[in-house]
Amino acid sequence: KCKELLSEDWKAENDEQLRIARNKLEEEERSCHAFQKQRSTAQEELEKLQREISRQEKLAQDVEEKIAARIASARKDAADFISEMSFVLPCGVNGRNIPGERGAGDLSVTCRKREYLSGEEITDIDSFEEELTENLNRAGYENGTALQMAQMIVFAISSRMPIVCRDNAERIADCISAMFGEEGTCMLALPIGEARCKELCDFIRQETKASTKVFLVNGIFDGFSLNAFHEIQQCSEEWGHSAILVFPLNGINREMISGYVWNRTIFIDGDIGIKGFESDTLNAFHPDVDFSSEYDAKYNREDYKKKHRLLKHFCGIIDNTALLNYAKYLAATDRTIEPDEMLLLQILLSAKASGKQEELLDIFTSFGFDIKSDKYLKKYL
Repeated sequence: KCKELLSEDWKAENDEQLRIARNKLEEEERSCHAFQKQRSTAQEELEKLQREISRQEKLAQDVEEKIAARIASARKDAADFISEMSFVLPCGVNGRNIPGERGAGDLSVTCRKREYLSGEEITDIDSFEEELTENLNRAGYENGTALQMAQMIVFAISSRMPIVCRDNAERIADCISAMFGEEGTCMLALPIGEARCKELCDFIRQETKASTKVFLVNGIFDGFSLNAFHEIQQCSEEWGHSAILVFPLNGINREMISGYVWNRTIFIDGDIGIKGFESDTLNAFHPDVDFSSEYDAKYNREDYKKKHRLLKHFCGIIDNTALLNYAKYLAATDRTIEPDEMLLLQILLSAKASGKQEELLDIFTSFGFDIKSDKYLKKYL
């Protein structure tokens, strides 16, 4: 009896606490149920995402296989095209491949040869420039354009700088290669999406042991990566004047190429100044010219300082390395900054790459140039 009374008294005293405890228990049970529901929903979302990832991975794999198949087909078509064209081109074309390692694609090598007339021996840089101008005339360029192209090419050779061509790279390379004999232009093609620079550099190193050669390298700017450009440029220090490098743009958008490239190459628009078709023959020579020392002898220090002061207007638009090189070119050729000067294209490309086109146009306006009225420069604006 006493226990029952004590139990009733305890319940009466703790009834409120019991009620609160029951409410908390019910609340926890509801929370637990809600959590389990959320967990179930999250699990369903996770499974849905995993299914979508698997689908996307399968899609990516299918796309990659299709791209690989198209690249393989394109390589075959290109090889067939070269084979077919060898019967109709006015110049000789001989092709071969350098097999890749570990299943990598072959490095395509093609030699272009023209009909040649043997010229007299060349022993000085001025005669070299004159004869190169004549070959460019034979290639269809009008006199003024041919002279400027020849001057820029001679500067590129003397400074061991690659030449970047927008159009007609083969036509220009043929003219240069004829200045070093009758072996023709060696055309190389980097496989799409494959780093094959080591094999390419090893090949050039081997080919230039006996004589100077012109190498037209396709694919340098594919994918808009500078890796191939950097590696080949570093190796070119070893080759010296024995390897003359020509890099065609092959339709690559100029604005997608870094200003670093424009500041370290010589750009030639091979579409400028064409007045006719190419001649069947070019003059071939075997020069004995020390390009670096003879080019430095073409100008004095005072002329260089004047050109350097002239180019200081472009500080911040072109980098200091380019500014020094351009001053050297202007001093050696006794040229200045004029609307028809091809060097303006180089400066314009650097300005566009660094987002400073308007600043450059203001400088041109201060010089009294109406660049927008120039039919050639206009298309680069």
